[in-house]
Amino acid sequence: SLARMLNASEIAVRGGYCLEAGCGEGNVTKHMSEWISEHNNEVEYMAFDISEKLIKDNSVRYKDIKFFTHNIYEELDKNNLSDVDTFDLIVCSEVLEHLEKPDVAVKNLMNYGDRFIFSVPNEPIWRIMNMARGKYIKSFGNTPGHIQHFSKNRFIRMIRDCGLRVVKIEKPLPWLMIYCEK
Repeated sequence: SLARMLNASEIAVRGGYCLEAGCGEGNVTKHMSEWISEHNNEVEYMAFDISEKLIKDNSVRYKDIKFFTHNIYEELDKNNLSDVDTFDLIVCSEVLEHLEKPDVAVKNLMNYGDRFIFSVPNEPIWRIMNMARGKYIKSFGNTPGHIQHFSKNRFIRMIRDCGLRVVKIEKPLPWLMIYCEK
């Protein structure tokens, strides 16, 4: 599904700059950078997270990717971006469900690019699957830290309300992924 989204974004064809917002432990970052490298070596990949510890760990593990610490609600610090003003693709995977104001984060990211991939857990499927495997029973399957719960319709509505046009939707169980453009 991620590969189909990357194909839709055409970054492998055009090259350019890719940013991952909220990279966490770097798993998606590494997967995407490897996929992009197989298709086009002309893509520079950068990633940020709010956790300084994760950024330090990722920088040691993945030396070919530029990592920096950043809060998704704030303006990007030009010192972290080399000479990049805008990105050809911005990816925000498994982040929005953790934010009090996911729409504010999306609108902030829109200042730095025109093409985006967002993914979130598909509710209520996510919680049902958690409960089926005996996880988080007392919180009815809610993963700790998830304060937003996106159904397909709510997710699409938020993306559109931010001013983005939905181009492609994927639903790899149990997630929702949207490729969208300004």
